Amino acid sequence: MKKINSIIEVKEIFETNKRFVFTMSRESELAEGCYILHNEIPKCILQIQLRYCSPFIDGFVYQLKNSSEIFYFDFIKNQQILPKGYNFYAFNQNIENFLKLSLKKDEVKHFFLLDVFLNKKLMLEFPDYCFQNIFLRAKRKTIDAFGTSNLWKNDISKYGKNRTLNSEQIIPNEIDGALMGFEDSLYVPLQGGQLLCLDINTGDKKWIQDYNGRSGFYSLNNDKIYKHDGLSLLEIDAKTGLALRSKIFSESDEAEVQSFYSLNGFWTYEDVIILYGLDNTVVMLNKNNFSLFGFISLSAPISTDKNNVIWDKNKLYVLDLNNTLHIFENEKLPD
Repeated sequence: MKKINSIIEVKEIFETNKRFVFTMSRESELAEGCYILHNEIPKCILQIQLRYCSPFIDGFVYQLKNSSEIFYFDFIKNQQILPKGYNFYAFNQNIENFLKLSLKKDEVKHFFLLDVFLNKKLMLEFPDYCFQNIFLRAKRKTIDAFGTSNLWKNDISKYGKNRTLNSEQIIPNEIDGALMGFEDSLYVPLQGGQLLCLDINTGDKKWIQDYNGRSGFYSLNNDKIYKHDGLSLLEIDAKTGLALRSKIFSESDEAEVQSFYSLNGFWTYEDVIILYGLDNTVVMLNKNNFSLFGFISLSAPISTDKNNVIWDKNKLYVLDLNNTLHIFENEKLPD
């Protein structure tokens, strides 16, 4: 991997409508606002003081500092203002045509889903996920599915086995990670190391699989699910739950990854899998054969809680905790 640029005082990065967008802070030498890259040079598209910015459909939504108004920037239609009286709370990228808002005057936060184009409102209490137009609330041991009416509720503690640390005592299972959805299936990582698949329309169990008994982190990419437990990487068929192939880092042919230990940073793309490890290392694997594609050592750590690593058009964008955006380019594409 070849480093081609670094940009300091970057607040956040995201990808929307196949465009890479980043925002600059007041401390930057560049004007505060939203930028895209043109020939790897920052180009300002909105020079504004931002309170919040997030990808949305073919553009992004943003809120100005000291303002309750919310704007939607479309790369084709420019921008439009959303109805007054709402404060922007959060955006769930699984909800393609909806914006999650909280009512400004309501002390107890109720969430609204606002259809920007049809201007229809539907009040829902605290949805955590949205798959196939079904909204979900996930607690430690239960999942509630609802839409215009309640659909189902499932107690997941009855699935699989969970043991206390350093003990054989069996305890109720709990949710251990973000839920994932594909077609009519809902995937639930469990604390006992299993992956549970439910029918998203009924809540009925489709299958449950235990992969080496170790808990880990999951990422869904089309009809494949990828799991890493720190020491190894596993590819899973999303329809059957069967393990298709695996890579144990200590047994790898590449010297760079033989001592690699992956943290929870985990990103999957069409051709590349990206893992974040100890000592601020980033490993890129060819998704087709799990071979080493790139290896990077960073000068500062990165946050794995946000979308701070993006792979786009053979370039890797990494935003570290010092608010420096690093841009790398690979000399060849994955096979």
